[in-house]
Amino acid sequence: MGGSRRTFFPVPEGFVPWWRLGRPQDWAALFGRPGPVEIEIGPGTGERLVREAAAHPDRNYLGLELQWGRLARALERAARAGCANVRGVLADARFVLHRVAAPRSVDRVVALFLDPWPKDRHEGRRLFGRAFQDLVASRLRDGGEVYLVTDHGPYADWICEQARGGPLRAERREIRPGFGTRFEEKWVDGGQERFHEIRLVKVRHPEVPVPEEVEVIRYPVSGFDPAGFAPRTVRGEATVAFKDVVYDPVRQRAMVRAVIVEPNLDQQLWIEIVRERKGWRVSPAEGCAFVPTPGLREALAEVARAADRSAGAGGRRTEDGGQGR
Repeated sequence: MGGSRRTFFPVPEGFVPWWRLGRPQDWAALFGRPGPVEIEIGPGTGERLVREAAAHPDRNYLGLELQWGRLARALERAARAGCANVRGVLADARFVLHRVAAPRSVDRVVALFLDPWPKDRHEGRRLFGRAFQDLVASRLRDGGEVYLVTDHGPYADWICEQARGGPLRAERREIRPGFGTRFEEKWVDGGQERFHEIRLVKVRHPEVPVPEEVEVIRYPVSGFDPAGFAPRTVRGEATVAFKDVVYDPVRQRAMVRAVIVEPNLDQQLWIEIVRERKGWRVSPAEGCAFVPTPGLREALAEVARAADRSAGAGGRRTEDGGQGR
């Protein structure tokens, strides 16, 4: 795992920091026992998740949320119900399914009332496009399924169209309310009486390997001048953009915020440029949690190149040249 991090807020029972997850993860180790694994994407405050976990104590349930407040309430609900078979992670489902879940390790994936991103220009933000369906199918055990419910008919149409000819067979019907979640109640209060249920059943296994991770290195640089420091956006298999730059002239330390976008993974972290006894070096900032990917490595390399340029060293830093440990 790259980096280290501690939390400084009350941590509810069952919360798992994403940087402590194995890549891939041994589910029996995470839950403290073997058992079928169900992943719920966006469980909100946990009404359905906890009800299912209480009804099926032999199964293991993992909730993936993007909002801390919702996840904390879901885990508190699980603790009050005595559900020791629930874990929660504050992370994007794309990251967890791509890098954490091993192939054929998940029995079921559930998602209720996802954001349909209805505008055409936002299609790339929708979950359960064809590439994501291939990823999910690769992580499901043979015969496993995805269970989806949406209030939005065009989104249901799109999901079923994306499934055509793929590894997941779509089965669709209309259902009445019955989940008792906050979002369902919102639509019911607005007058909606029917929802779209989709089951995506695995019919064949696509090979989507867990990505390999790279060694994260420390780059020695010839110098650093904050006035001339200008890292450039990197575009390729990974897109890297640099945002804030902060410099402490007393400690001779600069911090650069990098945004790294790769398939199924977005990262934001600070990269530091530090004056040491033997010169300057570039590395991930101490305390930052990160996934060691080619995109991160390229971000570090570009910060090093920019530091060299600022010091007037010139030249092009290569992937294999001028690296330190």
